[in-house]
Amino acid sequence: MVDQLDRMTFEGGGAVVFPMMTLLLNIDTKVARDFSLMIQSCGMTAATFTIIWMKIQIEWHAIILSSLGATFSIIFGLQFVDDLLTGPEKKMLFISIWFLFALSLFLLNTQKKRTTFEKIQDFCWWKGAVLFEIRIVGGRSSRPS
Repeated sequence: MVDQLDRMTFEGGGAVVFPMMTLLLNIDTKVARDFSLMIQSCGMTAATFTIIWMKIQIEWHAIILSSLGATFSIIFGLQFVDDLLTGPEKKMLFISIWFLFALSLFLLNTQKKRTTFEKIQDFCWWKGAVLFEIRIVGGRSSRPS
């Protein structure tokens, strides 16, 4: 089981920058998207370096399968879905998804004695398919454009 302090998420500045730039500063959604992706990329690269440098144990099934799903999803979303939504619709979709993510994370972290694991228990093909599919949906809908 994983210690209580080990449960956290790697959400970086990109998730904060997009709503701030579009809602408070009224910057075009495409400019905010690109800047947000740049900030997020820098943050994720730094997080990856830190994880490798500190030799933190990671679940490779989750990393590989969700990365494959996210890659497919981002390409599909930017090529086909991006043009179907207006700027305000993209803002509301992004904010709604991140609000639900924050609420879910809050609810999970209020359960102080919940059981956590360092590895996916009894990993099989359908658990891999779930990781892949969830990331496809998350990547398609959570990236602002």
